[in-house]
Amino acid sequence: MKPLTPDQAYARLARLCSRTEYAPAQCLAKMQAWGVAAQQAREVVQRLVDERFVDEERFARAFTNDSVRFSHHGRIKIAYGLRQKGVSAEVIAQAIAQIDEDEYASMLEALLEARARTLNAASRADAMSKLLRYAAQRGFEQSLVYPVAQRLAAKWNDTSCDDEY
Repeated sequence: MKPLTPDQAYARLARLCSRTEYAPAQCLAKMQAWGVAAQQAREVVQRLVDERFVDEERFARAFTNDSVRFSHHGRIKIAYGLRQKGVSAEVIAQAIAQIDEDEYASMLEALLEARARTLNAASRADAMSKLLRYAAQRGFEQSLVYPVAQRLAAKWNDTSCDDEY
């Protein structure tokens, strides 16, 4: 494939960015794949930022919102995903801070309740362990997960494991 000129790359990215949010680092990666020189790619990204096609903060807010509402991910997983996209730490902190606490807590509760209904656990400790692992995989903080998981695991009648958790 023939490398794109900076003007062609700009036109292509402007079209893409008008449809969905992209982080600046994603735009750079796309242009690298298209064969655009690094310095020219940075200039194109700067032009896209100046013309508001690309905005790191807007991208982070959209990514966070979509991850919470549609993918049901926790803050840890969202922050990791944003870091992978090349978003700065300050912007990540701002985006994470905008998550509604009540919505987040009710989403966690609903996820763990659904998971608890499908658990095949032999004991309370086993159920607790499975719920904690599941929530960790989804990126939720253990301090929020623990009380919910403890309440849900209580339906298993193995009371000898109360002191373990």
